[in-house]
Parts: sequence; structure tokens; C-alpha cells
Amino acid sequence: MARAEALQQRASGFEPAASALVLALIDAKLAHETRRSTLPASRLLRVGPIVLCWRAGDYSRFGLGLQDALRDLVQPV
Repeated sequence: MARAEALQQRASGFEPAASALVLALIDAKLAHETRRSTLPASRLLRVGPIVLCWRAGDYSRFGLGLQDALRDLVQPV
């Protein structure tokens, strides 16, 4: 998550300036990483948020797809 936060902070100073689409993607990446970092400790309670992010395409867009989704499901918090 620290890398996504650093990218968001640096993006405003890009030369040439980053497009609105790029800035929106950076914000979405940070939001995805924030959601991942706040998943519940209970694996059962993680299923809903993980499925929602999977269906929205966030795991494929901002990570390693199914590999990251499964990792979030089984990895201890």
C-alpha cells in the first residue's frame, strides 16, 4: 500500500501532467490496496469483499488476478 500512496503523491508533479484517467486509476489502485489491507481477520468474513472486488475487476486490474484473490482469502492477517 505504501507504494500506491507514494505514486499518488508523486503523480500530481508529473511532467508532462498525468491525464485525468491516469490519476483516477492511481486513486482506484490506492482504494483497492486500502480495502485489501482492511479485510477482516475471519476468513469467512473476507469472502464477500473479495468476491465484490473480483467481480469489479480490481484484482486483475491492480494485481495478479486470481492469485491475489486467493491469497487474500487464505493468508493470515
